[in-house]
Amino acid sequence: MTETAGRWWDDAVLAAFLSRQLGGAACVSAASRLSGGAIQDNWALEVAIEGQPPLALVMRSDAATGVQASRSRQQEFKLLQVAHAAGVLVPEPLWPGDASLGRACFFMRRVAGVAAGHRLAKDDRLVPDRAALARDIGRHMARLHRVRPGEPRLDFLPPASPTPAADALAEMGAWLDRHHQPHPALRWAWRWLLRHQPPACTPVLTHRDLRTGNYLVDQGRLSAILDWEFAAWSDPAEDLGWFCAACWRFGQPARDAGGIGPREALLAGYEEEAGWVPSAAAIRYWEIHAHLRWAVIALQQADRVTRGGEASLELALTGQLVPSLECQLLADTGIAVPAADDALPDLTLRIAPPLATLIGLARQTLLDDLLPALPASAHYDARMIANVLAISARQHGDASDEQTPAHSPTLQAWLDADDAVSRLVLWRRLEQALMAGELDGDSARAHAGRDVLARLTWARHREGSGRHYQPV
Repeated sequence: MTETAGRWWDDAVLAAFLSRQLGGAACVSAASRLSGGAIQDNWALEVAIEGQPPLALVMRSDAATGVQASRSRQQEFKLLQVAHAAGVLVPEPLWPGDASLGRACFFMRRVAGVAAGHRLAKDDRLVPDRAALARDIGRHMARLHRVRPGEPRLDFLPPASPTPAADALAEMGAWLDRHHQPHPALRWAWRWLLRHQPPACTPVLTHRDLRTGNYLVDQGRLSAILDWEFAAWSDPAEDLGWFCAACWRFGQPARDAGGIGPREALLAGYEEEAGWVPSAAAIRYWEIHAHLRWAVIALQQADRVTRGGEASLELALTGQLVPSLECQLLADTGIAVPAADDALPDLTLRIAPPLATLIGLARQTLLDDLLPALPASAHYDARMIANVLAISARQHGDASDEQTPAHSPTLQAWLDADDAVSRLVLWRRLEQALMAGELDGDSARAHAGRDVLARLTWARHREGSGRHYQPV
């Protein structure tokens, strides 16, 4: 084996399973964990087969904890089968795992290509013809959308609805009701989306996470669409809006088709294959919806650390994306976000997990993952940095916003609250006022409330991000 860290399977059991599937003696000669896969665990396997050429596979299994909306591995395998049969470029699904392996998984043929979003968006050598790639993605999206309810292999999907936007909003609203932190900006966007829902649609099979980073590009062309765990019956405009959402452009805001090309090319490819294309208004609605949905998923990812006990720096930092998404949502729905040099308001509410937890996870990543890869000459300096991080974590502590006095004249005055109120309670009161409609309309109080909301959201972004937000 070329890599052992993180391996969850028994070599002999896996070899026996592969031998049964291939009809001859087989064993794994090399295994390496693939990058990405924050929700699932992916391994590249080199399989030696007696009397045959070696086989390159990917084994996809459950991670330690998951996201509520994610499909099971058996269900994702069936989704791949259906997409493959519909002519969509996906890795060829080979076999679902069985109980002998000890973890839910499936196997697919490995496909060549680059998936890293930041590389595809910025390196023209990887994508020399950006319009052609965008058209290709549009065509394959349209092929997927030809699959309609009634496909027997997809009987596990929730029943198709002509109002998927309303259904998704109901689900996200219920989750926000249960969440341990208030998010007034997300509530504002949720109410905006509720009031601007698109008309009923004919539901189709949608990927619901088709974006740059979830497909492979080989020699400038699309080679496979990946990560099908969120697929469902929905509005075809949802996939187009998700792909075009500003949060998936990887620092290339002018390339509004996933940061890799022009929107017009994506839509042209879709229309070539489908014979029609959803309206610009419908796609725009689902772009805004995408930012809210991604914010909720990001909070769920952070909860895997704070509530699920998963020690992952990547998941913890995913939660820190939420303030930027909140700023984008306010801008998209007509609330001006303050300029970068505006004075910050006097209160912010931190996104979980707290700073001490983030520092601790950074220290653990440095010692467990990076230190072994560094030359011996750098080990002393790396351990000194780890010691500084440990000291910083102890000094910051995990102070609770439930106990921190507000000291926020701006928000306290708008809510008529006293000095004894905590940060958490004050933000909850703002959220309650927003849900009651007190920020709606043209009254002086509503305008003041929206200004408070914008400035608080901006302050949280500035506190939790090393990058300045610029609305697209």
